[in-house]
Amino acid sequence: MSDGIHDPGARVRALCEYGTRLTEIDMNIPVTRYFRSGKEMIRMAEVYHDENDLEKAFILYSKFVTLFVEKLPKHPGYKTASSIDKSNNKKLLALVFPIAEAIKTKLKVKYAAEEEARLAKEKAEQARRAREEKLQQEEMRERAKEEERLKRDELRRKEELEQRMLAESEEQLKRLKLIQEEEKSRNKENSPLNRPGALMSTVIVSSTIPSAPSPTAVLPPPPSYQSVVSNYGPTVPDRNLKPSSPTSAGDVSSFGQPPPFVDRALKPSHFTSVGDQGFKAVYVPNELITKFLNLAYSNTTRNVETCGILCGKLAHSTWRITHLLVPHQHGKADSCDITNEEDLAEYQDENQLITLGWIHTHPTQTAFLSSVDQHTHWPYQKLLPEAIAIVCSPKFHETGFFYLTPDYGMDFIRNCSGKGFHEHPKLQPIFETCPYVQIDHSAAVTVVDLRH
Repeated sequence: MSDGIHDPGARVRALCEYGTRLTEIDMNIPVTRYFRSGKEMIRMAEVYHDENDLEKAFILYSKFVTLFVEKLPKHPGYKTASSIDKSNNKKLLALVFPIAEAIKTKLKVKYAAEEEARLAKEKAEQARRAREEKLQQEEMRERAKEEERLKRDELRRKEELEQRMLAESEEQLKRLKLIQEEEKSRNKENSPLNRPGALMSTVIVSSTIPSAPSPTAVLPPPPSYQSVVSNYGPTVPDRNLKPSSPTSAGDVSSFGQPPPFVDRALKPSHFTSVGDQGFKAVYVPNELITKFLNLAYSNTTRNVETCGILCGKLAHSTWRITHLLVPHQHGKADSCDITNEEDLAEYQDENQLITLGWIHTHPTQTAFLSSVDQHTHWPYQKLLPEAIAIVCSPKFHETGFFYLTPDYGMDFIRNCSGKGFHEHPKLQPIFETCPYVQIDHSAAVTVVDLRH
């Protein structure tokens, strides 16, 4: 609802607008039921307020004001509604307005503090990123300097090696020339031409004199580069300038830019709202089903449905069913209608109970929500997103805990104009088993049979 909104006033307005959007009226629902829903709305808002859940309390108060100031007066039955209901409702409105204004002020202070903290955190994060970037840049510069120094050292070693190899080659050539000159001198001294009477046999003797060795025939091959290198160890680089190598493919390279920083700590701010899918747990006493089936036994044997209202309170951010109210009703084989709803509302008002759903039997069928059941459950879940519908099937020994799917079922039923039993499309699930129901084996339930 307020994702991306930082201004405190704008966040409060977003809450108010959200509550207004959630407020709709169905002209087919009796106006008296809306007056009763209004009382429950106030009770729920007070509970949220007491638990310091200011957003949900403010949304409910906003819904209440919108419903009874703007929407309900347009209902066809509003003009003929009980004057007592209208008078009581005006008294509630007079109480709600100052409470809502006080909560609005608290929310603005809260949001202003959150915005200040967010900005401070963002500033600190920017400073941290700047320091990290500076360190990375300095690290890259030092790494580049070290690599350049290593390259220069390597080049110098290669040049020195080449010079040594050249000097050794020249020295070998000098020694070879000296050997050749000495050999030539010896050969000249031993020549027959230098002996008396050897002139006549010069031609014959000269043919037997070995020729001087060719320089290339006695020149040894120069040493290989690898053999020379092996005799000279490379200079060990200064370990005080040891480069820090990357540990993963995502680290900064020697000459590359640092990867873009993604701050996963700065998540967008959210506030939980009535109607979102962050459901609170609903605890159902284990003995509730047994007590209800025992109470409904006489109707079940006659193939007549029985229904009851599940009531309770919010405690430690969880809904807990504490009461099972069995109102006056008229049941048939496939339906059950509540009568004398005033008694039910009076008992709930006196005991400050919130409606958490309803329960009924299917004497001859399995546990599921029929089309009529789905339409019956819609107002319960509209008022309280966690409201549940329990269906007991004594014949098949089944008990189901259901709710209308928030992403499809609620909208579908709201727009469905079908009456009585009718077919609903099965392209997507309209109802499902409640994922947030918990069975409490230690809790007790109070059963109040208003029929007697």
